[in-house]
Amino acid sequence: MGKIPDLVWRWLVPLVVLALLGGLALLWLWPTRAPVRQAGWQQEAGGFAVKAGARRLFTFDGVKDRVFAADSPEVHFEAGQDFSIEAWIKAYPAASPFALRLVNFLLAHPSAGRLAPRTVAQWLQARSRDNDFGAMPIVDKHHPVSTIEAVGFQLYLDHGRLACQLASAPMRPLAFSNYISPGPPLQDGRWHQVAMTVQRTAATGGRLYLDGQVVLTFDPTGQGGDLSNTEPLRIGNHANPSLYCFFKGAIGGVTVYRRVIPAEAVAAEYLAGPPKR
Repeated sequence: MGKIPDLVWRWLVPLVVLALLGGLALLWLWPTRAPVRQAGWQQEAGGFAVKAGARRLFTFDGVKDRVFAADSPEVHFEAGQDFSIEAWIKAYPAASPFALRLVNFLLAHPSAGRLAPRTVAQWLQARSRDNDFGAMPIVDKHHPVSTIEAVGFQLYLDHGRLACQLASAPMRPLAFSNYISPGPPLQDGRWHQVAMTVQRTAATGGRLYLDGQVVLTFDPTGQGGDLSNTEPLRIGNHANPSLYCFFKGAIGGVTVYRRVIPAEAVAAEYLAGPPKR
């Protein structure tokens, strides 16, 4: 009787895992939509909304999905130009807990790992990887020449916490500023409204909003120069191609304003709820 558990671990459990891995291989090979999608701009409610046809809601697999909106003068924020960004997000951890558990099992049971198809190994490698620097981009409009030099702006999650980056001209190493809210972590699979408003010349002019409430006030005056660049506006991925930074979940209702939107407008947008499509 003492040999039964040994038999189970040696044969039955690996067979069950291989059946699961076979299903993952089919999902990996199953035809899906294109990972790169092109969106456009539409003026509405005093701002510029990112849309793909009538669609304002985009989903992201955290591995390769991304959305682009072409560069536009409306999102060139010159020195001293105030601006705001609003969006809705439903975020998940970049590294899948399920994939991590499978990786740990296969490491502990090499005999099962040797039988896993290559496509499954690729799936596990991609889904068990975390983003570089813990950064998960929401809206990205900046031009980086390296990981420490850039011009532009970004709204993102920093290890799950709402954050933004400003990097004004002239471009210099480590001349950007990151502003990170104290929490809570947002990779919880629930819808959250996020926003940043920047009054460029005011010492308390920077604000990050979560679900209609201010969660961080910051001083943006150290980044009062030109933020303009010719990069597209990216949703769900980072402008630096050398970084592995992708959004996992859904992003919708992205709107950019050439002004500071008031707190009551942010609260009203939260009460309206996320976009349906």
